[in-house]
Amino acid sequence: MEKSQLAGIIIALVLIGTGLIWALSNKNKLLAVHKITNALVNDCYSGGRGYLGTTILYKFALDGKEVNGSAAFSYNALNLSNAKAYILGKTFPVVYDPQHPLNNLILIRQKDFMQFSIPMPDSLRWLLKYVH
Repeated sequence: MEKSQLAGIIIALVLIGTGLIWALSNKNKLLAVHKITNALVNDCYSGGRGYLGTTILYKFALDGKEVNGSAAFSYNALNLSNAKAYILGKTFPVVYDPQHPLNNLILIRQKDFMQFSIPMPDSLRWLLKYVH
């Protein structure tokens, strides 16, 4: 293996490690300090950036500004046809970091609610047929 290849592998591993640490830090911060509001799902599509599942895009208003978010689901959790039929155009709770609102997560699945110790509203229980 050449030195340039080895250097490239080391740089890639450092970047991946940094990304994982950053993602875990954001998730832990969101779990520790979050507020809740409602978000409108405004788009959904299949795949994106090397991901083969279903991606939904959503937005919410905060202090007069629009904040965008996205969530990726495996096809087993949410397929595209169900996303278009039952999620698109609907409003769902979203948790966000009050200091960094771009750190947010839409609450659609029962496990999303559970990780924040928020009971899933009865008004959203119909989703359990379509989102796993």
